[in-house]
Amino acid sequence: MVTVSSSALAREGITAVLYPSCAWETESGSIVRILVQGHVYRETCGRVRRLFMHRILERLGGVEVDSIDPRFRHQRMEPFLRDEAQNLKLRLRVGEESIELEPTDGRGSVDQVVEIARDRAEKLFGSPGARRAASLTLECPESDEEFSSLPADSHWLGEEGISVVSDIDDTIKHSEVHRRRELLRNTFTRPFAAVPEMPAIYRKWH
Repeated sequence: MVTVSSSALAREGITAVLYPSCAWETESGSIVRILVQGHVYRETCGRVRRLFMHRILERLGGVEVDSIDPRFRHQRMEPFLRDEAQNLKLRLRVGEESIELEPTDGRGSVDQVVEIARDRAEKLFGSPGARRAASLTLECPESDEEFSSLPADSHWLGEEGISVVSDIDDTIKHSEVHRRRELLRNTFTRPFAAVPEMPAIYRKWH
């Protein structure tokens, strides 16, 4: 996951997050489809929402918010307090191609599939199943200026192989989702801890 923001959007306090994705060819073989997913939000938060968040942590997690490490308080809590950037028009940049996307939805999400010609895909990805990734970036339609941070990666899947779709909580990250108080504390107040031996397994698969 990569956070990117353009100068045009940054003035409004808006940030876009693109997620690493995959691509695949259609049955005809002449078109390659790319999954584009992300989230766009405003760096603003009302007082009522912040107080509500604090109350949840104190009552359900037994956590004094003021006692939380300031680094964790910002990194862990702020994503839950942001306002979604709804109905925002964006464009996707894939190599030299610029593709207009549908506006963000009511949650500030981008979730759609775009298509490019196979010959263009081969220049971007190499061959299907190769470890080479294509770069995806977002643009603001009011300006041709690209977002200022690093792009997200997309990998062209081969026709054969194994893809692993995995959760994070209690799969690779120790969360304790079945114990509400511990879940809240592990999420908001403690350093993240890996499930033993799982990081090595994921690295081996990759």
